[in-house]
Amino acid sequence: YHYYGKMVSPIWNIFVYNATAGGDELYGVEPLSYYVKNLLLNFNFVGLLGILSLPILLGRKLLASSFPQTVLFRRGDGHFSSSGASDGLKILMLVPMYIWMAIVFPRPHKEERFLFPIYPMLCFGASIALEEVMMMSMQVLSLILPKSKVAPSPNKCMLLGLVLLSPFAVISISRSFALHHNYSAPLDLYQHFYYHHILSKDMTPERENEEVTYICTAGEWYRFPSSFFLPANTQLGFLKSSFSGQLPQPFTEFGSKKESLEIQEGAFNDVNKEEMDRYIGI
Repeated sequence: YHYYGKMVSPIWNIFVYNATAGGDELYGVEPLSYYVKNLLLNFNFVGLLGILSLPILLGRKLLASSFPQTVLFRRGDGHFSSSGASDGLKILMLVPMYIWMAIVFPRPHKEERFLFPIYPMLCFGASIALEEVMMMSMQVLSLILPKSKVAPSPNKCMLLGLVLLSPFAVISISRSFALHHNYSAPLDLYQHFYYHHILSKDMTPERENEEVTYICTAGEWYRFPSSFFLPANTQLGFLKSSFSGQLPQPFTEFGSKKESLEIQEGAFNDVNKEEMDRYIGI
């Protein structure tokens, strides 16, 4: 209310806009496999464990209640005691992840950033699933082999976990290096431009009142990293290209302060319609 002069809930507005037919579809439609591929690329085996964590935990609890005398499904006794939170607390912490997926996954428009809120819970779920798998594996081995050969201990559980996760850790690290090597060109380009083409022109405070210099981009405008790459008297400009959607509107001179809300510059719409006032002439 303080900034807009009326009661506004950004969370509610986002939910209504994206849940209404014809809203998020304007920005592209992807199949459900889009999220599956993203999770496998970003988390590989860990992502799969995270998704399966609640079914694994609930399945073990169901089997433990159905077969109370079976040591395979028991926790909290002897060498198989499970440290940390109780099963109820674990379930409570995992449920929000599945609620978020139930809301986001069915939407036609899909983006990787929509998964960011559940990444911490995904890792937490993977640790729970891995613990369950390791504990059950150690119990199976202890039932099959002589106890002298397989004596369950925290060190052996940790070793088993390292063996299971090491290949996927290597894959994840390799992907991080690949992303940096193959997709850092925009950052390198603007950094090079900043240091070798702008600062070399003696952009001193005395020149702040001179004419603004525009750095223009066209169809790949979304690769522009940040205005922090641009010094004083330099602004980003958009050129007409094959892109026909609504381009971003720069902040006013007040930035994100309250005064910006009192200035209505440029046209906006919620149907991703092209606004011609975003472009500059050359």
